[in-house]
Amino acid sequence: MMIRRAASQRRWNTGGRFQVKYEKDPNIPVPMMHCVALRVKDLDRSMRFWQDVKDLDRSMRFWQDVFGLEVLHYVKVVSLNFSIAYLGPRVRLRYEPVRGKSIVNLRKDTSRDAAPQPGTMDAHDYLFHNHTTVLKLIELHHLRYDHKYKISSGNESPHLGFGGVGFLVDNVDSVCRDLHLNKVEILAEPTQNDASLLIQDLNGYAVRVTQREGGLYGPQNQKLPITFHTCRLRIRDPVHSLFFYQKLFDMHLLCVSKHPTLPITRYYLCTRSQLSIDQPSLAPYPPPESPEAAILLNSLKISFLELQHHHGTETQEDFSYHSGNTPPVGFAHVSFMVEDVDETIKTMLDAGVYIIKNKGEGAFPQSAYIMDPDGYWVEIYVRCMRDFVITEGTSAERDTARG
Repeated sequence: MMIRRAASQRRWNTGGRFQVKYEKDPNIPVPMMHCVALRVKDLDRSMRFWQDVKDLDRSMRFWQDVFGLEVLHYVKVVSLNFSIAYLGPRVRLRYEPVRGKSIVNLRKDTSRDAAPQPGTMDAHDYLFHNHTTVLKLIELHHLRYDHKYKISSGNESPHLGFGGVGFLVDNVDSVCRDLHLNKVEILAEPTQNDASLLIQDLNGYAVRVTQREGGLYGPQNQKLPITFHTCRLRIRDPVHSLFFYQKLFDMHLLCVSKHPTLPITRYYLCTRSQLSIDQPSLAPYPPPESPEAAILLNSLKISFLELQHHHGTETQEDFSYHSGNTPPVGFAHVSFMVEDVDETIKTMLDAGVYIIKNKGEGAFPQSAYIMDPDGYWVEIYVRCMRDFVITEGTSAERDTARG
């Protein structure tokens, strides 16, 4: 109830008052979209789906080959009845702090063939030094054996909200053939006009696989790993949502895509820090509505926040989307790494942002949770977070931690 009431206030100042109150070191890539969190009923089965689902007859390691994800870190909190797994790509990029300085240098990690053992402090350090966006799966233990409870995918009325995740691949037709061979249901297959396919994971979340673009900004005959590409959220009013993510999280609007037949516009945003690392030589970037921007969108190795606007919802005062944090639960939050959580929260308060949980509260005292204009939760924590401590917390605080 608190969430709905807060979301209805919509106190967003879209001009004049916003000021950045702290100076950002250009060598530190923050703010940065770090993870997309989804609740699941069975974490073991869900991890196998994304990482290594074995066919009972053929014992095939399939999903790991298709999506290239592996478990980077795993946390099980028995006292709070939830577990978390972080899944990321095989690409070995990490940051190493320079002793005595705040500057962080990026380098290829060639010291080992695999990430540290999940569940260890080394795995934690690797996760929070990584500049790529990862998938965070949260299991609420009490839901695993509740066969009547269904996780909300965000794509079924009346609980529309989260739209799904997307991946870029070098050859979508090859992926499509592998899916057929492994008897995975394909909801939408690639066509001549749309080189993408749509499937669902074990919890009903939509997963779109798209052909990577070549040519002007593409790989140019260089085989690239499969990329965690998009996280789609439906939004009510693009004016408020774009202000929130562009001004408060320094995100760049790379591409605007209008559906050819339906009254739908999609806005693709990425953090400037990740964009500058992936393609520093491309600035200035093409206009968001240009064909070059669409090519660039499906060429880069970074992840995008995809905001989907259905025209007309902005004029409906009582219209709202399901955040996934009230029953039936599903999508949990997106997470951003920042340089200073306290200063970021001050900036958010000045802009009229609703604070769900402040730093120092709850089972995860190092992080804060805020609410975007549509009621979606956004987690904020400092990059290279080392003092990762889980406290018992109250029942209300446990709900926040599970988010």
